[in-house]
Amino acid sequence: MINGFGAPTPAGACPATPGATTPNSNFFTEERATTTGCIYATLSQIRTLTVAKTVVGTPPASQAFGFNSTSSLTGSPWAAPAFNLATGQSVTRDLLQGETVSVTETIPAGDQWALTSLVCTDGTGRTLGTADGVTTNPTSGLVTLANTPAPATAAAGPITCRYTNTYTPRATLTLVKTITGGTATLENFTLSAGGGTPISGISGTAAVTNRRVAVGTYTLTESTTVAGYVPGNWSCTSGTLNGNQLILSDGQNATCTINNRYATGNFRISKVISGPAGGFTGNAATAFTGTYVCANGTSGSFSVSTGTPWISPQIPAGVTCTVTENQPTGNLADASYVWAAPAYTPTNGQVTMADGATQSVTITNTFTRRVGSVQIGKLVAPRPAPTRPATPAERLASSRSPTPAGSAPTSLPPAPST
Repeated sequence: MINGFGAPTPAGACPATPGATTPNSNFFTEERATTTGCIYATLSQIRTLTVAKTVVGTPPASQAFGFNSTSSLTGSPWAAPAFNLATGQSVTRDLLQGETVSVTETIPAGDQWALTSLVCTDGTGRTLGTADGVTTNPTSGLVTLANTPAPATAAAGPITCRYTNTYTPRATLTLVKTITGGTATLENFTLSAGGGTPISGISGTAAVTNRRVAVGTYTLTESTTVAGYVPGNWSCTSGTLNGNQLILSDGQNATCTINNRYATGNFRISKVISGPAGGFTGNAATAFTGTYVCANGTSGSFSVSTGTPWISPQIPAGVTCTVTENQPTGNLADASYVWAAPAYTPTNGQVTMADGATQSVTITNTFTRRVGSVQIGKLVAPRPAPTRPATPAERLASSRSPTPAGSAPTSLPPAPST
């Protein structure tokens, strides 16, 4: 290999080595004079360098990988323009002893492709390393063969640097939480997807937003720090969803959402009036009022009639409420009618809220009429005996025999009948 021209000694001789002077490609002659130039060359054993490409995985289409190379020697084949390689392809060029060559692969954009192996071997299959002037960097795709030495044997002469790129199918997954009712916030729920690339976090955070994941089956779940919420069903914009099992394929972008509804119920108050006909003077719109108090602190008032029941607002499921009606007055025909105390169904007017249901409370108002009685009695007395006039003899005897003081009068016998 011609290294270039060097300067001769003043005596016109060429030194055995260029010394401190670097040979160059220019030789100048002086007109009408004899000019001496020294040409230096190096006898080098030519080796070959092969750059080979291997692809692992099943990409959706054939992928060509771009390469750039540089050389320390002008005119080296490795100073040639860039080249491309697909799987199974290779490029072989001469590599001179003492030459430094660098080869860099451009890894395709995206996260499906990765350079997973970069290994250089000689013709005998021995892996070359820094002791051989070879350095590899799979992260950057750079291999450098510095000041290439002569091979130990002719069989070891060829050098092969193999780039192995692995294709990993990937998808994009986002988990989203929505809440209906109650006071809970997104921070009260943790969303998770378990699978090839598990993810977990709070809705809206980077941990579960636009995450790149390996394809396959993922189990969608959530956990919460608050009670009283009923989870709905998962829904996803892409992939195949069965219950909470999501199957993602290469290139899919799925957003999966689950809504949690605050579990609530309510109750309805109905009115029944019972009593003698004609006693109630109101109508179907006559209002009866009262209050309700619930175990969670919710309270309020109500107004109900026989024609229109009263419906409570939504109350958390599992909470018990007690209904109390004011004692009714008025709306009766006269003062002989009176209202009894309200009667409740269920007993004591208590109901417990059930999720999504309307419980029933019936208040019955009964009125009665107060009445009195007249008792008539019969008394029968015997008739006294009839009296007769005294005979002349009786009158005479009476005058002759005065009755002593304090004695009882003498009864006269009855006159003989005639």
